[in-house]
Amino acid sequence: MGERSEMNAVFLQVRLNSSRLPGKALMLLEKIPLVEWCMRRLKAADAQEFVLLTCERDAEQLRPSALRCGFTLFTGSEDDVLNRFASAALYFKPDLILRATGDNPFVSPFLANETIRLAASARADYAVLKNIPVGSSVEAVAAEALLKAAVRAEDAYEHEHVTPYLYRHPEIFRVVSGEAPSGYRSPLSVTVDTEDDFRRVSAWAANRTPETFSLLELVKSNSAADGEE
Repeated sequence: MGERSEMNAVFLQVRLNSSRLPGKALMLLEKIPLVEWCMRRLKAADAQEFVLLTCERDAEQLRPSALRCGFTLFTGSEDDVLNRFASAALYFKPDLILRATGDNPFVSPFLANETIRLAASARADYAVLKNIPVGSSVEAVAAEALLKAAVRAEDAYEHEHVTPYLYRHPEIFRVVSGEAPSGYRSPLSVTVDTEDDFRRVSAWAANRTPETFSLLELVKSNSAADGEE
């Protein structure tokens, strides 16, 4: 029997009880739930497994979206999200995890794949791109490193936000950050935390689908607008 090839997995975390904008994952952008924008865009990432990670309370509301988008629904701890990721890592057994969140409808599969390449070339435990629009890319985490973090992390913040233990401990993990590809460098935010954020991304999404939306065009048009007197 041949050796097992490397396996990448998209782990998309989502919850419906956001304190600032409850239920935002199911709010509609062009008649498509926001979380489905995330999933449909991430399906173009170079991964073999696609998983929607949530808690038991929200599972039934999210199940139809996961099924429509070809994601496996996985439930775990509501508050200890690091533990939820570790449980999923033990179940699906990926080599590399692409961590994404369900409030980023314009997450870029191109940038996700650039992050995969960065992680591979640097043999990184944790890899990210810098100077890109907030909410447009993923974190690439070696599953082995994430499992180690889940055992060692004691800070509640590290358990809630999944990856801080890794990048807070470069003496333990190989942590790398790469410059954004040309054309994607921007201080723009495309994440949805508030009602104002949602109105802004709704305008950007007008007359587009997850597959036809271009982050590169959005960055270019906003850069041009910023340069106008």
